[in-house]
Amino acid sequence: MTPRYSRRPFPAYAYVPGVDPHPRRDPKGYAYGHAEVPPPLLTPENWATHDEYRYGIDLYNHAYYWACHEALESCWHVAGHTTVTGQLLQGIIQVAAGNLKKSMKVDDGARRLWGEGLGRLAGIPDRFCGVDVRLFEREARDYAAGTRDTPALILLENL
Repeated sequence: MTPRYSRRPFPAYAYVPGVDPHPRRDPKGYAYGHAEVPPPLLTPENWATHDEYRYGIDLYNHAYYWACHEALESCWHVAGHTTVTGQLLQGIIQVAAGNLKKSMKVDDGARRLWGEGLGRLAGIPDRFCGVDVRLFEREARDYAAGTRDTPALILLENL
């Protein structure tokens, strides 16, 4: 069983475009009318206590890919798009988006997003912000190739 890193509850549903009400734009969406509040800056020093980051990892691990994208994107904007932390976040976001596209049977979109995300992860240190980046890369590549189940993002609490 995949560990949980945040105590926040999961959304009411794992949003799939074209199937479910849009979480923010549709009045029936689970986040409709909720204000978006920027999270604190994610750093290599505070990742272990950064709830939005940890929640985003939970969302990824439990196949809430759109919600993962939203949570980690807010961290990405604060971190800066070209920082090492920003590149890690964008890489995870793009892998998650690729996983969502795969679930929607949009194979070309999934492959493009996986390629972009894995390309970003290639420039990240081996272990960064609690993630064994090389392990996640290998498992994501294997998933994209169809040789394994969805890779989990396990935070290494001793980093």
